[in-house]
Amino acid sequence: SVLVDLSDLEHSKESEIKGEFEEMRVVFRELKELNYELDKIEVTTKNGEKVTLAGENNKYTFSMPNSDVTVNATFATEEYIIIDEDGENEENEGNKENETTSGLQFSDVHEEDYFFGAVNWAIDHNITSGTSKTTFSPDNSATRAQTVTFIWNAAGKPTPTTTNNPFTDVNENDYYYKAVLWAYENGVTAGTSETTFSPDNIVTRAQAVTFLYNLSNANSEGENPFTDVTEEDYFFNSVIWAYTNNITHGTTKTTFSPNNDCTRAQIVTFLYNYYSNL
Repeated sequence: SVLVDLSDLEHSKESEIKGEFEEMRVVFRELKELNYELDKIEVTTKNGEKVTLAGENNKYTFSMPNSDVTVNATFATEEYIIIDEDGENEENEGNKENETTSGLQFSDVHEEDYFFGAVNWAIDHNITSGTSKTTFSPDNSATRAQTVTFIWNAAGKPTPTTTNNPFTDVNENDYYYKAVLWAYENGVTAGTSETTFSPDNIVTRAQAVTFLYNLSNANSEGENPFTDVTEEDYFFNSVIWAYTNNITHGTTKTTFSPNNDCTRAQIVTFLYNYYSNL
């Protein structure tokens, strides 16, 4: 097989392959440092006929036909490869070279909002996208799947070291599959039971700070200012840690509201505060 290196490229690259080979192997180098991801790859003969590709994860093979072929790969910056809330890939329209991501693009995010800086940070770091081109929907409740995906994205999208999936409600084709496996193997969450993760359940404020507390591997020390958080609660240490480390100050000076839904604005603010402390 022959290596076809299409690493040195901008938004697209076309390479003409000549010679008689039984099989070609196309390998793409990791382009994280350049913020590029493979968007589409196509191999055609000189007559314009498409050649069937096999493979995944930037490694592809194809049988060499009895003619020269052209390999065409199109890349896009990660900022414009968006996993929406339904798990589908969407691509922003417009001039990708000149566009910048910022919370300022959202009509429902304003400078006076407490979450303004957090939303800007989350968008600029590809942690989450808006719910549309012009809305972030800060008051929408986040699901458990969305929350662990936000956390996974913020951690740099680390690849899970195991393929052991204990959850019957999490499938390999789900957009949150790798995020959930990573969260499970790193003790961020154990699921809602031994065999369920409940990805579509709304995440509570208590669950959200518990995810982050588990991620931190920190000790919990400090006073408890909240009347609705007791030592018997599973989230007690998580909340005290979050309060002490300025992840959140609660919904009032004396309440944390642990069972309230965690909104999109709140979870990105928790994450922003968490990474600001590192």
